[in-house]
Amino acid sequence: MRRTILRLAVPLALLAGCGDTLDPVSLVTRPRVLGFELSVEGDAERTTPRTGETLNLRLPFAFPEEAQGIDFVGVACLGVDVGFGVPFCASEDSVIAPLVSRSVAPAFPEVSFTVPADFPEDAELLVIAAACVGGVVDPELFASALDISSPPAGGLVVCADDVGTGELLQSTIPVQRIPDDANLNPLPLVEVRLDGRVLPPDPGGVPCTACTDVTERPTFFSDSGDVDLVVESAPDTFEDYFVLDADDQPLPVVEALQHALLITAGELEANFIFTEREDVREDTIYTLPLIEERPVAAEGSLERLWFSIRDERGGLRIESRAYCLLPGV
Repeated sequence: MRRTILRLAVPLALLAGCGDTLDPVSLVTRPRVLGFELSVEGDAERTTPRTGETLNLRLPFAFPEEAQGIDFVGVACLGVDVGFGVPFCASEDSVIAPLVSRSVAPAFPEVSFTVPADFPEDAELLVIAAACVGGVVDPELFASALDISSPPAGGLVVCADDVGTGELLQSTIPVQRIPDDANLNPLPLVEVRLDGRVLPPDPGGVPCTACTDVTERPTFFSDSGDVDLVVESAPDTFEDYFVLDADDQPLPVVEALQHALLITAGELEANFIFTEREDVREDTIYTLPLIEERPVAAEGSLERLWFSIRDERGGLRIESRAYCLLPGV
């Protein structure tokens, strides 16, 4: 039965967005998972565990309104590299640890497990899981004998009784084999500017509710058209590492950072932007919301932007910014 459970990982990339509408992909209209935040126990910024070390996983979400509780169920296992498509767990005996967490808003699920001291040199570390926001993961999901190679037209049921928003999750985690080959999470952003105005780190608050402290946030007006959104990374956040070329010789590489952009209102010209050591600033066009798309009262509406910042080896940093949207004048 365990083998059937693990094969549920195969279609994750296809099923994760099955509930989306025709809204822009960057627009947060439902709870959206932002990725696995990794940290090694005792070395919080490192994402690459060594054998025998404990790895902490946190699962942050973006919410269009008030945060909800999240039910998280999964496994960590020895993965099979299929060469293409989504990997799966090697066998019934390859499971390292069950992963279970029930978070209470506004906290996010957090789990931990230890990489075995005898974890094979050439093996992949794989995490397969399901999360249900505002409900519980269907207990049959990981116990079904369903042949996932041809899932039903409606997809898999993640949340029990169809209550809540479900996500299927899968991630391969690099294991650190060489002492000086550690990967660190990206550093905090240096600055975010919207229309030339600095957006300070998000002080909190529930998106799409009244702006009760307008003086603490920049204000913008609906129907104001296009403005520049500029992101600046820290120059020393870009790490050097090596990859093997076609002749198995080490080739030096400088990582780049991918910034996935999510918003509660408006529209973005680009859903992703990239920064590099030689180009730490990047921008895109942000179209402020139209009044018919985001009707707001005189006290305004709190709107949020999320930045899901990934390096090329499993590092992730989530940051958010907020502004107050006032009705156009």
